[in-house]
Amino acid sequence: MVEQVAEHTVIYGVTAEGRKFRPNDWAERLAGAFADHGRGRRLCYHPHIKITHIDNLKCIQIDNRLERENPLLFQFLIHFAFDNQLKVEGDTALLQPYMRHYVLVQYLV
Repeated sequence: MVEQVAEHTVIYGVTAEGRKFRPNDWAERLAGAFADHGRGRRLCYHPHIKITHIDNLKCIQIDNRLERENPLLFQFLIHFAFDNQLKVEGDTALLQPYMRHYVLVQYLV
């Protein structure tokens, strides 16, 4: 059986203890830090960073291509999640180098 690799890494707005992460707009703040202003001064998020809701939780979905294209940005996002003890799902092999003493939930497509 061939193991599939996840295409995205997801940072959930919930801590390892199951508490909802605060402030409520954490995902907008985090994604907004790497956004540009487009036409009409409209905020345009990075193409590999998406704000979404999964299981009624606000999440940041990161396209794993970001790790190759901008490893420092990917590292910042992953370390933000780990430093705040947020639940992270993604390809274990991709996330392993960024792990220090953090909890990781493995996610397979």
